[in-house]
Amino acid sequence: MSQLSIVTASLQALQIPSICLRQKAVDIPSNVDSALLRGLVSEMVFALYAARGVGLAAPQVGVGWRLFLAMERDSEAGPSVFINPHFVDMADEVVEGREGCLSLPGYVSHKVPRSTAVKVEALNQFLEPVTVEASDFLARVIQHEYDHLDGIMYIDRLMNRDDLEIETTQSRAERAVEALFTRETAL
Repeated sequence: MSQLSIVTASLQALQIPSICLRQKAVDIPSNVDSALLRGLVSEMVFALYAARGVGLAAPQVGVGWRLFLAMERDSEAGPSVFINPHFVDMADEVVEGREGCLSLPGYVSHKVPRSTAVKVEALNQFLEPVTVEASDFLARVIQHEYDHLDGIMYIDRLMNRDDLEIETTQSRAERAVEALFTRETAL
């Protein structure tokens, strides 16, 4: 871990079939070296941005600690840090939605069931306790990243493996064109 370099952004998301993605992470010890933790979080932020993601869990970069980053799309504030998180509440309402994963590039599903709102207690990057309430997209990101801490991937949540789709540049472009021409415009 001491070889991590912010300048080189040396961390990258591991991909299936890496065994690290299927192992349950352990709590970060309370006596963790703050410089080590700061370096890991910094490297994860760089890796997250380099991959253009919205979330990244430590097991995805080969670190078996209960730590993840999560943020809204195009967030100016950047990601929130969740250390040793646990859910304290989840909405009963569950909806299917779109998910992809940096550890399974090129695939998406529009049928991943997730709770519409969550409340999480964790430590932040300063090892201070925080409570985060999130709904909709951010709640989905938090649940997705939390699953990584338990060795679970979004494909494990699918009712049918046929719900997994190949994501191509063409399909992304088609969605972008559709979004451009379905916006309401004032006349």
